[in-house]
Amino acid sequence: MKTSLTNTMSTLFQIWIIFTSLVSYALPEKKVCQGVTNRFSLLGSKEDHYLNMVKTYSNCTVVLENLEVTYMEDDHDLSFLRSIQEVGGYVLIALNTANRIPLDNLRIIRGHTLYDSGFALVVVLNYNKSMRAGTTELPLTSLTEILKGGVKFSDNQLCNVETIQWLDIVNSNSKPNMQLPEHSNNRLCKELLLEHKHCVT
Repeated sequence: MKTSLTNTMSTLFQIWIIFTSLVSYALPEKKVCQGVTNRFSLLGSKEDHYLNMVKTYSNCTVVLENLEVTYMEDDHDLSFLRSIQEVGGYVLIALNTANRIPLDNLRIIRGHTLYDSGFALVVVLNYNKSMRAGTTELPLTSLTEILKGGVKFSDNQLCNVETIQWLDIVNSNSKPNMQLPEHSNNRLCKELLLEHKHCVT
């Protein structure tokens, strides 16, 4: 009887080991990073600033505090931003001239801390008039929830962000402050739309 019980316990333990191994294999490990609160501050040169961003967010899945994407230029490789899925604080995207900010996998902004006490997502000043350069693509195709705080867009030349149903994403019960994007007259947006239609057909 004792031997049978021991064998059963041993078998159950082996099954548990196999199960936990399969679960850990199936669920990719989330890497947590702290995030920053620099706002519009430039950390050294623009290259220093970029390298600091790469160091802060590389391979990061969950940002505990704030995600700030600032001063990014076209020659910067921003693919490291694709791993980010969750942000605990706010998201600030400002003063960039990089054509594309790839936040394709960002799913949720929790808004534990808010920008200017009201905004969970702030996208401002991403067009340099003197250079005639700026960010046109901000793919937020996975973003489904902003738990607390509103949305602010200002002084951009972004394509298609006005088509996002922002009121379905924010928590409307909290009556968030909403400064929604307007339709862009940027000719590049028309070119992108034509290119997309060509790819689809």
